[in-house]
Amino acid sequence: LARVCEPNVQLSHAATLVGTPAYMAPEQFPGHGGEISDSHQTTPKKMSTPEELEAHDLVPFKEFADAKIARAIMTAHLTMPNIDPSGAAATYSPVMIKDWLRQKLGFKGLVITDDLEMAGAAVSADIGERAIRAFLAGNDMIMLAGPFNNQRRAFKSMVYAVTDGRISEERLNESVLRILETKSLIKITKVDEQKAAVARRKLEGLAKEVMQRNFKIAVEEHVKDWPVIKRTTNAVVFSSSPGFFYRFQKSFTGRARHFSLTPQTLESVSEELAKERTHVGIFYASGSKTAHWLSSLTPELKAKLVVVNCNHPGKVENQEAFMAVLNLNSHSPESGDWLAAVLSAPPVIKDPAPQPEPVPDDPAPHLPDMRTPAGDLEYLKRPTEDN
Repeated sequence: LARVCEPNVQLSHAATLVGTPAYMAPEQFPGHGGEISDSHQTTPKKMSTPEELEAHDLVPFKEFADAKIARAIMTAHLTMPNIDPSGAAATYSPVMIKDWLRQKLGFKGLVITDDLEMAGAAVSADIGERAIRAFLAGNDMIMLAGPFNNQRRAFKSMVYAVTDGRISEERLNESVLRILETKSLIKITKVDEQKAAVARRKLEGLAKEVMQRNFKIAVEEHVKDWPVIKRTTNAVVFSSSPGFFYRFQKSFTGRARHFSLTPQTLESVSEELAKERTHVGIFYASGSKTAHWLSSLTPELKAKLVVVNCNHPGKVENQEAFMAVLNLNSHSPESGDWLAAVLSAPPVIKDPAPQPEPVPDDPAPHLPDMRTPAGDLEYLKRPTEDN
């Protein structure tokens, strides 16, 4: 089973898996779009109306529901009080799974939970009770990615719930039949290494496309705020990934040096940022710990920092205090190239907006200093002289 978070390319991913022993599970229904809370830490509340949900979040899920391939959909640990007033997270909501996913969208494939050990799924302290409630809500498969003891506890609780009559045999058979039907659609054969290599290249290409889209969206929100980069501009790249730094250094027109992030060096970041020779900092937040740590910086230091956030957007708090926060949602050392190219791009002067009619004694119109947007992310031409 392969998870994919980017709905725009989920069907393309699924097509590459047809005829293989894998199937696609886009996540997470009914959609986390617009939320900054992280369901690993809490249960987000999404206030969309039924009309808003149908017009936006459900569009890719509807396309996937109509596809005639082996497939699954993963539920989200978030509540939608304007749709299910009970306040139950979608994972535990018969309204979201049975009424919306099954009936409204007509989805006939498997429904699988996200990890029930996440804080967003903490409907009960007992992991077995969580599994039972998720199954009764309409999930066919239960995910428990943590300790084996939790998996065993959930399994035994499910067995007891069936023997005790809390889970009916009819409900159990619904999911068993769906699982068997899905297995019958999957071709279990010896892996063709050549075909597997082709599929892998396609998936890698699609993954890069998703990262580029995320980068473009993120950078367009901040491109007007970039500092002017000269050949004498000193940038410090804070990262545990040498690959990100090497890619950044290759395309940056100023001076770049690397600060290797480790648990031991993290507390020295503030001192390095505060140095007068450090004009701008680039912080590659590849892990949740480093992303959370950023909240400890002073406002003055945050204002000097561009954060490349590989985590959920909610991991970086008070984002408006930074020079920029680029939420990529996945590890992307390649973004070092892209960021350096955008930072190093020469300013472009755009014509002023046309005036409805001239005003006497009006001073010359102001020409805004705009930056070249990321565009299609091809390398931008470097300036031949200092800006």
